Amino acid sequence: MPEYLRGRFTVIDATDAIDEPVARVALHEGSLDFIPIWAGEGFPKDVEAALAVNARAVAQRPEHVVVAARRLSSGARALLEGRRISWTDGTGDAYIEAPPAFLIVREHDEVRRQRVHPLFRWAASTGALAEYLLAGLTQYPGSLPPSSDGHTAVGIPPSSQLADVIAWSPGQVSKCLQGFDGQGWTVKTGPTRGRGAGREFVDPGAMLTSWSVWYPQRANQCQGAHGLWRDVDDFVRQHLQGALVDGEWAVSGWLELAQTAPFTTDVPNLTCYLAAKVYDDELHRLMSDLELRRVSAGPRVTFVRAEPHVLAQRRDAKGIPLVSEIRLFGDLLKVGARGADAADHLRESSIGF
Repeated sequence: MPEYLRGRFTVIDATDAIDEPVARVALHEGSLDFIPIWAGEGFPKDVEAALAVNARAVAQRPEHVVVAARRLSSGARALLEGRRISWTDGTGDAYIEAPPAFLIVREHDEVRRQRVHPLFRWAASTGALAEYLLAGLTQYPGSLPPSSDGHTAVGIPPSSQLADVIAWSPGQVSKCLQGFDGQGWTVKTGPTRGRGAGREFVDPGAMLTSWSVWYPQRANQCQGAHGLWRDVDDFVRQHLQGALVDGEWAVSGWLELAQTAPFTTDVPNLTCYLAAKVYDDELHRLMSDLELRRVSAGPRVTFVRAEPHVLAQRRDAKGIPLVSEIRLFGDLLKVGARGADAADHLRESSIGF
């Protein structure tokens, strides 16, 4: 077992199994074995590499694996928690869970605020609303005054206005907002209801971190395709742009990252969101016109059926419509280790919370 872990647990015995070290922790009744896996600096690519090297242990005993690193990035923590794998790092933070009733939580206040309350659940409605609100913060950063305690306090539109954009009922939107209040991400201001009642953001960073654990696991309705074109940017400008109506599509993925926060010179594929009606009724014609063929693996372009709020928050970059930075952040996390590294870069360099 790495020396680094010896101070993290009350270790009664440490033995070398056939393939991996085991840290044995004494409980009131019996003991519990953990498999520590070292992930170096703690970036998503480090975590993915460590899990790949220890693939058998991760597959056979995921509830006993504990990934350790010098400092796990937010993207790495999101990656691990999305796969229900425990972690700990050199900052003193740890989240170690093993069934049926073993749990260690040691986190700084900032990380602890990012935890989801047991009564709160991410779903399509809460996810869409959180994304819409967070994207608003990235679009209008100059209008966000700091609150007295140093957090960013931002006014949130009324439920009826939000319902029109994300296509959920005002009652459901109100219920979602109450859930955000319970997490400490937002807070009500003024009277309970009526004129003067309002709500403000308190901790958007914690909301984004929690959302970023949920979103990568959510399956978008999409279709992959392949074509003979070489350059992604040329394909969009010379072919895709002329085949679609403004307002009915927007780009995400590596091409948007190159426009927003350059991270790599390689743009291997394209993610294109289409309005629901276009996706449902015109995708076959569109692919035929663009000489694209459907594929189930290794697509060069992925068409995604867009929810209303995704296109409502599109922005323009040199004539190309782009999804919000928050949706881009989530889409990059879906890619895996390389995408998670890019997502961390986007959050630090452009999103800012």
